Amino acid sequence: MIVTTNCTVSHSLIKTAIDSFDTNNFKTILNEPTGSFFYDPWIIKPQFKNTPWEHLLNSLNQPTIGEARIIKLDIEKCYTAHADIDDRWHLALGEGLNYLVDLENKTFHTTELGLWYSMDAGILHSAVNFSDSTRYQLVVRKLLTNANIKNSINIQIRVQGVDGRYQFDQTLSPWLNRANKRNCINSFSVDDNNIVSFNTTREELNHIKKIMPTNFELTYE
Repeated sequence: MIVTTNCTVSHSLIKTAIDSFDTNNFKTILNEPTGSFFYDPWIIKPQFKNTPWEHLLNSLNQPTIGEARIIKLDIEKCYTAHADIDDRWHLALGEGLNYLVDLENKTFHTTELGLWYSMDAGILHSAVNFSDSTRYQLVVRKLLTNANIKNSINIQIRVQGVDGRYQFDQTLSPWLNRANKRNCINSFSVDDNNIVSFNTTREELNHIKKIMPTNFELTYE
C-alpha cells in the first residue's frame, strides 16, 4: 500500500516547521488550486511562501502536486475505513506508535521520520495512533489523469443516507481510483449537494450499477 520514495527531509527542518504550526488546527492546507481541484496544479499559499513548509513541499521534488495538508490525529484515535480516488504522498512529522493500516491485507505500515512515502489510496485503509502524543502527517494529493475517452457518457451519483460517505468510500472510491489509473474516467468532481460527476464508457457503467449502494441515485447521459 505504501512504498518509500527517494525523497528525504532533514529532521531539523521538520522540527522547525512543526514548531511553527498551530496545533489547535485539525487540518491546515498549505496550498491553493489554480483551476480544477483534482486535475490542475496547486501552488503554495502566500503565507507559507519562503517558510519551512514550502521547503518541505519542495523536498518532494515533483513538478506538480495537488492539495497539501497537515493532518492531526489525536491519541487513541483512528479513521473509519475508506479509500480515495487520488493516491497520496505522506511525510511523517513526528515519531511514535502510529500506523497507516492496509485493511484489505491486514497490514500495519509505519512511516519513518524524514522519508516521503507514496501511497496507493485505492486500497481500503485507515490510520491509528497508539502513542501518547498527537500524530502529525503532511499529506499531498496526486493529481488525477484527465483521460481522453471516446464516446463517453456522463455519470452523476447522488450520495444519500446518514452513512452515505462511508458507503461511497467502501464501494465506489476503490473503483474510481483504479478507473483513473486505467484511464477510464475524466472530469471528476463533487459539488456541495453531494453529487459526484464524471465521464466514463458504457462498459464501465455496467460495473458501476453492480457496486453502487441501492440508496444512491444514479443518472447518466
